[in-house]
Amino acid sequence: MVEQAASMYCRPEQKPQFRLHRVEGKTVLEAIIAPADEKPVSAPDENGHWRVYFRVADENIAAHPIHARVLSRVSHGSDRLVTFSESERMLLAYLRHHGSITPEGYMKLAHISRLTAEMSLANLCEMNVLRIAYHDSRCIFTLP
Repeated sequence: MVEQAASMYCRPEQKPQFRLHRVEGKTVLEAIIAPADEKPVSAPDENGHWRVYFRVADENIAAHPIHARVLSRVSHGSDRLVTFSESERMLLAYLRHHGSITPEGYMKLAHISRLTAEMSLANLCEMNVLRIAYHDSRCIFTLP
């Protein structure tokens, strides 16, 4: 059943490994899922929409679209020269003073569109200028 779920409900398909253990006279099956070679891995949500999930402590959180974009870029590798825009410099100054910001907060701070904010945040994360974190299931960005 675990193999079938990893095949049917993961894109790309995952290959679990198994170990059997004897604990207090009972047999316990351990399923081992190694980190994916190709990221991000998506799975359907309760409505059947394919989403990327991120593990935080003991729960799975739906990754913000920016986080999914960063995972994809890092997995596939991309080298490019990037200069900081005025809005990105404003963001970095804000983070040095306040510590964290949401994507929506960045949009308001810099008076930019959602697409521009998401692309900028993804680029900065990919370059390790920013880190993605989750606080109370909300996506936030911080300096490393």
